[in-house]
Amino acid sequence: MGGASTRDSILDAAERLIARDGVQHLTIGRVAEEAAVSRGGLFYHFPSKEALVQAMVKRMVAGWQRALEAQMADDSEPHGRLTRAYARLALLQADGATGSTGALVGALIAGLAFDPRLLGPLHAQLREWQAQSEAELDPAAAAVVRLTTHALWTNDLLLTNVISPELLRQIVARLEALTYPA
Repeated sequence: MGGASTRDSILDAAERLIARDGVQHLTIGRVAEEAAVSRGGLFYHFPSKEALVQAMVKRMVAGWQRALEAQMADDSEPHGRLTRAYARLALLQADGATGSTGALVGALIAGLAFDPRLLGPLHAQLREWQAQSEAELDPAAAAVVRLTTHALWTNDLLLTNVISPELLRQIVARLEALTYPA
């Protein structure tokens, strides 16, 4: 197994472990076992548990960026494009269509549980998306979409199945309406 694939295998194993057993079971030994690598092999790629968690968060942020770019590529209206993509991802995330809900939630929980500072890459990216969103829209409309989207993610994390998929689609449609030119 090559370096990049071993690294990804370890990250996948850590995310599976968190999703299956909870963040309290995220130990170097358990991750190494789950990834079928030695502890030394794991430490070669991640010198500490904190480095592992931060890599999970960075990978999550990169995945969101790719998903946003894919959504934006399918949108012919430039005005509000990023903000619409951001709202659509809330719908896809809650529907499980992105295929990464467990990994994303696992990375967030791991970051918060071990050291909130490990969420730095996420915070930086969220600030950048916020600035881009406010540059393409009225800042108040951008904030309404962003904050509602965050609430949808939190709802999905904490209160599964409280909002029906149909209601979620309606909410996202209303958010999207805020992003088009008047």
